[in-house]
Amino acid sequence: MSAVATPDTFFGNRGVITIDGASPVAVFKGIEITPKYDVAKLYGGGSILRQDLARHTFRVEVKIKAAKFDTIVGTSFMYSILNPTVNDGTVLDTNDVKTFTVVATATGALGTVCKQTVTGVYFESIPMGLPENDWWTPEFSGEGSTCVFANS
Repeated sequence: MSAVATPDTFFGNRGVITIDGASPVAVFKGIEITPKYDVAKLYGGGSILRQDLARHTFRVEVKIKAAKFDTIVGTSFMYSILNPTVNDGTVLDTNDVKTFTVVATATGALGTVCKQTVTGVYFESIPMGLPENDWWTPEFSGEGSTCVFANS
């Protein structure tokens, strides 16, 4: 039996983000999860029309703009970006890259659950800007290796 589509509406404040299964990060400013790949087009063979397509270089772009997050050294995921072996706020002289699992769960007005799980996510930087007279909302940009979309 096939599923029946029920349109639902989603409001960003009804979502929860977790990174590596830790306490939820409250994301009131936004998250973007974009699976994408490059496409190679084949032309030739005496025709001006496209003959075939092939996709390659799959990746998942992850952008998180957080309004509530953990900054405690030792528990916040962001400090292990600097040191993949010990989350102590120091920089480790290594070329190893720490990867994370990011799970975004949104609940619609009708109760529909949309869960997006991105694995193998790396972040290149820790945004630490503190704007005057405004909320600190760091924007973490990363890239994952694969993703799964589910309704639970």
